[in-house]
Amino acid sequence: SLYDNNRLRGPLVKGAESDFATLDKEVQAELNKIKAKGGKIVLLSSTKASPSLNQLVADFNTSFGNVEHVVYDAVSEDAALNAFEKMYGHRALADYDLGKAKVIVSIGADFLADWQGGGFEAGYAKGRKPKNGKMSRHIQFESNMTLTGGNADKRVIVKPSEQLQVVSKLYEAIVNGKKAGSTPVDDAVNKAVAQIKNAGSKAVVLTGDQDENAQLLVLAINAALQSEAMDTVNTKNVRQGNTAKVNDLIKAMDAGSVDGLFIADVNPVYSLANGDKFAEAAKKVSLTVGFDMSANQTTEVCQYVVAAPHYLESWGDVSIKKGSYGLIQPTIKTLLKKRQLEDTLIKWMCSEHTYYDYIKNFWQRNLLGGKSWNKTLQEGTLQVAAEEVSSEVNELDLAAASSALSGAKSAEMELTVYTKTGL
Repeated sequence: SLYDNNRLRGPLVKGAESDFATLDKEVQAELNKIKAKGGKIVLLSSTKASPSLNQLVADFNTSFGNVEHVVYDAVSEDAALNAFEKMYGHRALADYDLGKAKVIVSIGADFLADWQGGGFEAGYAKGRKPKNGKMSRHIQFESNMTLTGGNADKRVIVKPSEQLQVVSKLYEAIVNGKKAGSTPVDDAVNKAVAQIKNAGSKAVVLTGDQDENAQLLVLAINAALQSEAMDTVNTKNVRQGNTAKVNDLIKAMDAGSVDGLFIADVNPVYSLANGDKFAEAAKKVSLTVGFDMSANQTTEVCQYVVAAPHYLESWGDVSIKKGSYGLIQPTIKTLLKKRQLEDTLIKWMCSEHTYYDYIKNFWQRNLLGGKSWNKTLQEGTLQVAAEEVSSEVNELDLAAASSALSGAKSAEMELTVYTKTGL
């Protein structure tokens, strides 16, 4: 929290309390050495969805060369992002307006809680008003009891392995016309398929399975239905983590191929399954800088730590949904000796500007189109016509994806692991 006594009170240099003058001098000297030899610098952060930060990283790359931004989310949507990228050619999450759906079939997607960042409950409620003569049909296949399952018209309890099989059976029935078998789960699938086909484009299928094949098939089902509820043009940026790139980073650090590492607002040593390997690999990097509000397992392996401000002390911008932009402004002056990641990068580029100056200039050049900065700052949000992106579906071997899911092995006892909504 803002007044947490355990927050870092200022920068750390080699584990000892210091000041920004000392930290900046030493880090800039190391950065110049890395630049001179053409070394690689990596910024590892959580999803920021910040257009100005993206540009700032590009500017930092211009100044120092060979700079890469890798995004890591402890609660990841990597499977859904990979599937969308394969099918539509760019990495994003489809958005869903459940108010447009007459039939909603969910396989383990807790969309009334925090599935894919949440925000779907308003659309869902819009279609669930019987007094207005409008009531969508909601069918939930799931292993774990969820808020969404508790609100479903029909909740079908299945094993984790059966969730994957249900996705395959829905795909085969809707896209290829193959009816499911005769087990109780198959019967529920066949009944769901009949309702989906009856609703046509007014139906939508969702899945919370962290499996790329499952995510691919669900996208294919909705594309075949031409679902009005799924939006593949105005996509969401609420999660951008890339597991493959994080794994590549660990390998590169271990091989001595990374010369500078900045870690911002993530604790991979704690949250990664192979966090110990990350910690060991980070020791082989000549310059490591952590940006965090509090000391943690990751800042312990960093040579330098920049005490980061609370978001209520910070400037920023976001684009959570394509074409929609928001400004973040502080409600209180920064407490103690803190400095934002963005202000720090600007400082290390030997600029006298602040991040506020940078955001203002960025928005005036790229987004405002002559509109008043002060008025936009007061309103806090801005809508910009989204760049046209093809919604054409790429040709993929979906038969192989379906086969992989249908072959999911079941056991007498299975374990389902989930992220609590509070996290």
